[in-house]
Amino acid sequence: MADLLRERTLLGHVMGRIKAGQMSPLVEFVATVPLFDGMTIRQLKRISGILHEREYSGGEYIFESGMPSAAMFFVYSGLVHLLMPNEHGEEVEFDRRGSGGFIGGSGMVDDAPRWFSAKVIEPTRAFALFRADLQELFEHDPEMGMKFYNQLARFLSWRLRETIPDSMATGSTSDIEAPSRG
Repeated sequence: MADLLRERTLLGHVMGRIKAGQMSPLVEFVATVPLFDGMTIRQLKRISGILHEREYSGGEYIFESGMPSAAMFFVYSGLVHLLMPNEHGEEVEFDRRGSGGFIGGSGMVDDAPRWFSAKVIEPTRAFALFRADLQELFEHDPEMGMKFYNQLARFLSWRLRETIPDSMATGSTSDIEAPSRG
């Protein structure tokens, strides 16, 4: 029920921003991504202009654990499993992302190696957003950068709150490390 309410609210929000002919299908998609909430149509168009379309086949990896974090990905269509190695080195699914989901948000904050893998389960179309492109764009529009990083901080904070209680319940908090201060 909460998901349906969120979808209706989001749809109403997006539809309220669309005026005849103002937004392409890609810009409309970007407008549905919560990280871009609060951005103007002009800002959404600028973000859309730096996205890189990618198509993946089932079984293909978008990225693997240990790879550099230089981009995040927005799933336009398809299904992606998020995997972490267990104590035996076997990949175990901990989450999924479908249409409208995004993967790798922490890659927009730093260049630490990926701590999980993203494996495509069915043919998937996604858009990559590279940190370097985004930073260049934000140099010209700091307000847009503030909006984006505010939303990203909210998302990462929410994800942390959702993860920590689960880790504590399973007794696996020893695996949680604070970032080093460098």
